[in-house]
Amino acid sequence: MQQCLFFNLMCHTNIFCPFHLQEFYGTTSFKLEIPRTYHHAVELLTVGVPADEFPPVNYSTAIKGASFLARRCRSLNNRETVVKQIIEALFRVDSLSGCLHNAEPPKGLTMASTSKSEIMQRYLFHLAFENQNTDDYITEKLWLTLKSGTIPVYFGAPNIDEHFFPHDSFINVNDFSTTQELARYLIKVANNETLYNSYHVWRKESLPKSFLDKHLPVLGRNNCRLCRWAHARKYGLGWNHERQVIKPIALSREAYVDNAGLIRHPAVESWWEMVGEGLVSVDFESSSPNESSSTTTCSLNEEVSMATIEGDVSRSIWSRDGTTDILLQGQASKSLVLRLEFPMKQHKPLRRLNSHTAWIQNEVSRISLVMVDGNGHGATHLVSSAESGFVSIKVNPSSLPLRMRIIIDDYDRFHKGTDQYQTYYGQIMTDDVWSHPQLFALKEGESIDPSKSASMIRDIIEANLTGIASEHDH
Repeated sequence: MQQCLFFNLMCHTNIFCPFHLQEFYGTTSFKLEIPRTYHHAVELLTVGVPADEFPPVNYSTAIKGASFLARRCRSLNNRETVVKQIIEALFRVDSLSGCLHNAEPPKGLTMASTSKSEIMQRYLFHLAFENQNTDDYITEKLWLTLKSGTIPVYFGAPNIDEHFFPHDSFINVNDFSTTQELARYLIKVANNETLYNSYHVWRKESLPKSFLDKHLPVLGRNNCRLCRWAHARKYGLGWNHERQVIKPIALSREAYVDNAGLIRHPAVESWWEMVGEGLVSVDFESSSPNESSSTTTCSLNEEVSMATIEGDVSRSIWSRDGTTDILLQGQASKSLVLRLEFPMKQHKPLRRLNSHTAWIQNEVSRISLVMVDGNGHGATHLVSSAESGFVSIKVNPSSLPLRMRIIIDDYDRFHKGTDQYQTYYGQIMTDDVWSHPQLFALKEGESIDPSKSASMIRDIIEANLTGIASEHDH
């Protein structure tokens, strides 16, 4: 199974993210998995007091107007029309690039050899107009303007306020009902030094914590965050989207048994016999000697714990890759009930995803059971109930050998509709049980003749089920 992440620094307004198909996106949107941002002025996010590095322009010498830099018109948000209307309202705008070109750079500057910041520093304002108005699409047009020391007049992301830029660090076009009203305000600010300087007070203060919390996690190399995220997806680790870091999953996957060989984590194991309308506890003999007291547990790691349940029925358990596997085999003379008590007391009703996978989940975690019987069929129909963390599984003589796998995941609250689908890790760990080519490796030199009957192939599968436990035992 493959998972794909599409990276693009442009913003997509109508991206459909089919997470259940393992397709993910990294754009400027903070609503997607790996936000990629235009932090061209990264120093702005690291300095203590911005004025130390990025002082405001000189009010007395700067041109009382705005610069505008755009090579091409025909933007998605029709920004060129807004620029025209500001000019028509008699506020000076020097459009120095290809779009709406009406002026040359100030004396001593050239478009060929002068940086954008140097040009911006000659004006009281800069029209930091994006080429589209889309949430989170905040480009160097704003970042570089802030860095240059002039006041940005911003036209772009509708949710700019959600990015917690310092108060009065820019003038938002969308705060004005008409372009004429905006132009009148710009003229007012340009002619009032006290009012103008009020838009630079933030430079003398530490940057707001909310601003840093929003942008510092997505600062730096995007590929590093991508690798961390992909690692978390592959191994089913938690992911803090706000901080863009791996976090421990809510429920531990560690597998422990007591001195009798009973599972104590990730679930408490007990066996019962159906007698009339009730259940009677079944004692069984462990073949995994442990001299510790009955209250002591030990980690399974790569070892196998084996026990005899009833008569000729044996049970083996082992843990690998964060999952816990249970293998039942032998000849049963009666139906038994396996009860697994998970540390999840409040959860939604049992959900059967398909014939071989069922789960319980709450708003934090998901516990999945994958079941395959000796005929290679799914067996989640054997799960009779699940309430208050208890999952009861009927073990009929006809269902042996029976393999079960416990998979623990964090519940994916980032994507919508995830209660209907498995995570990438969950699918991989399920396929490892369900897919015969992955689960039942042939011994060296062996091969399967396609002409063999289905019953003979089932014999091979059944033998390999037994072999899995034997290999772990050695």
